[in-house]
Amino acid sequence: VPFRLQSIGNHHVINAVCAAAVAAEHNIGLEMVAEALESYRSPGMRMETVQSPGGLTILDDTYNAAPDSMQSALETLRIAGGQHRRVAILGEMRELGDHLEEAHRSVGRFAAAADLDLLIIVGANAGLIAEEAGVLSTVHFTNSEEAVGGVGSMLRPGDFVLVKGSRAMQMEKIVEFLKTI
Repeated sequence: VPFRLQSIGNHHVINAVCAAAVAAEHNIGLEMVAEALESYRSPGMRMETVQSPGGLTILDDTYNAAPDSMQSALETLRIAGGQHRRVAILGEMRELGDHLEEAHRSVGRFAAAADLDLLIIVGANAGLIAEEAGVLSTVHFTNSEEAVGGVGSMLRPGDFVLVKGSRAMQMEKIVEFLKTI
């Protein structure tokens, strides 16, 4: 039975396979599972794909951020971006306690391997991401308002742009701006 998902990202495929396995264990037919999975839509700000009038493909994953979800989002950008220019706009992750530094550094190491063309970071702790990302072309903004004022000139039609960060960083303001350019 073929399955089609309306959400992008390998992590969604893994979840769908798990759901299908649980359904099969409870004698729910795979045709019904396939229909349910195809009709599923992610809640807002969770890997929503949006096209801007100027030709940007925006991956809005601004609902929240943790190291694992950052890595999944970066991997999705790497794969979905294909031959397009890949830009990640990453805000700092909050509420990590003693793990804050290592969590940001781990995301930076992953970003370094994610084949990005441009890394834009937002927030003081996001600087740790940039330190680990190394040779990537990186721009650092203090907050989302500052980023809104600066990112427009850095983007080109055809770019795939991931926007992700903790809710406290208000990364959705960046997405709202990108939807207009």
